[in-house]
Parts: sequence; C-alpha cells; structure tokens
Amino acid sequence: MYNQSPSNMRYFRDNIIGYSDHMWWTYSCASTDTCYVTWTPVIPQNDTYEVFAYIPSVNANASARYEIHHSGGTAIINIDQSNFSDEWVSIGSYYFTTNGGYVYLGDATGTPGQRIAFDAMKWSANSIGTAEKPDHSQPRLCRLLSNIVKNSLMINITDHAHGQITVSIYDITGKCIYQNDHRIQDNRNVVIDVSNLTNSIYFMIVANQDFKYSEKFIVIRNN
Repeated sequence: MYNQSPSNMRYFRDNIIGYSDHMWWTYSCASTDTCYVTWTPVIPQNDTYEVFAYIPSVNANASARYEIHHSGGTAIINIDQSNFSDEWVSIGSYYFTTNGGYVYLGDATGTPGQRIAFDAMKWSANSIGTAEKPDHSQPRLCRLLSNIVKNSLMINITDHAHGQITVSIYDITGKCIYQNDHRIQDNRNVVIDVSNLTNSIYFMIVANQDFKYSEKFIVIRNN
C-alpha cells in the first residue's frame, strides 16, 4: 500500500468485510494514480498461474485497472467491480518465475468519485502438458518470430521443411482452440490471425512429415 506524498493514509478507508473480513478502499481519480496497492506473491516454481482478485460487496463500484507484471511483460485488465459481490474474479493466466512478479492497482479510473476496492489477490498454478520441449539436438525447422503477440502469430519455416504444415493452438487448460493446415509460402512465413484470443498464455504445435515443434506464446493487448 502506497501512502507517501501525494498519497496519504487518510485517503485509504477500510471496512470489516471482504476476504478474511477486512478490505481497503478509496475514491477514484481521473487520470493519475494518487493511491495504489501492489500484491507480490511468493512463486514456488516457474509455471503458468491464473490470477484472481477478490471483489467485496461494498465500496467497490469502479472500473478497476489491474496491471499484471509477469515474466512475459505487463498485461492490463479492466474489471468493473460493480458487477461482482464477495467473489473471486479471474484476471487471466500468465507465466511467472521464482524471480518475481506482482499485480498493481491504482485509483485512476478515468471517472473521479467512484469507490475502488483493494482486497485480496491469489495465484493458482495451472500447468498443462500440451507443449513439448524443443529437441535442441536436431536443427530447428521453424520458429516464432516473436513470443509476445497482439493480433498475428508469425511462424518462420526454414528451407529444410517443405510442403504443408498443421498448426494447432492450445489454451492453458489444454483445450485445442485452433487447428488448420497451411502451405509454406515462398517467403517461408505463415501468419495466423489470433485477434480473437484474449490476453493469456497459449501453446502452439507445428507439425508436418519433417518435424514437430512446440512453443509457448503470450497474447498481450494493452487496453
């Protein structure tokens, strides 16, 4: 909890309600955070974790802007706290390492005078086994041009692979959400539209008669 200038402890109010019967709240401001809170977990092992925010039933009617700082960067998720009451709300799944990570929530919502709640956060490990570790003893026949994507996933195929490839994408629960065949173009690139995917971690498997390759990627769009 940040209570140094320009913030002040008198700006934070608390109630005997919420998770473990205690929560903090303050009035929102328009554009620049005055009060903010960070939650820093102890990560026992490198893994994908689903992050949850607890929303209390009172003094929580703001459009809260949660910043999730994880190993792949920063994701920003807006949650209208007025839609929830004494419940855990998922703000997405992200890859965290034992080196750290945290969630930040400030009081700037764009609308002054709302009540924004700062209650508990939790991290829930969500490992799945869809992605295989690359075999570095063999030449890499394809690669992602970037593991951090917004709307397009671009796969580069080396000159040693030919013909057609099958691209499969899995979400963090292990569900296959995309599978399609693609012919390798002259420029050796295959572009997959992922604009319909939400901010999260996904696993891609590319296969044909020459190879099978898996890789993890993260969709991040700042709102």
